[in-house]
Amino acid sequence: MTVHTSHQQESSNGADSSFPPRQAAQHISDLLHDVLHLAELQIELFQVDLRDGGRRVLTPVVTLGLSLALAVGAIPVLLAAIAAGLMAVGLALWLSILLAGLLGLLLAATAAWLGLRLLKRSFTVFQRSADEFRENYRWIKHGLTGRSPRPSTSCTTIRRY
Repeated sequence: MTVHTSHQQESSNGADSSFPPRQAAQHISDLLHDVLHLAELQIELFQVDLRDGGRRVLTPVVTLGLSLALAVGAIPVLLAAIAAGLMAVGLALWLSILLAGLLGLLLAATAAWLGLRLLKRSFTVFQRSADEFRENYRWIKHGLTGRSPRPSTSCTTIRRY
């Protein structure tokens, strides 16, 4: 008479709960492979966006730097000249300096607004990376909770933009 342990009995009738079924292991393996593939594509897309974005950011940053350097040198001289001109037409010294200073602030605010607008526009290149990341996250989340179609093997987002 042979004595079976509980482990041997479970494995003989196919109800071994200590090991996942082969099919579940294959699905997990497929999902991990797809997630790694998506991560590689996401990194590749980000590198392309970074390269493109670097080119787009360079011009606004150089423009802002140049405008700042010119402003540091020229604006005080121009504002002093405006104040002197206002004094020449009969305004009090304090009022002439105040009006020249307000004009300088208005010009500085306009230049800052324009520079920030250009800088913000240059970062829109990263929108495709963000969109693709959201789509990949949605796909992974859906893959963990239920069956979904596999992602494309090529990154169509790069061609789309």
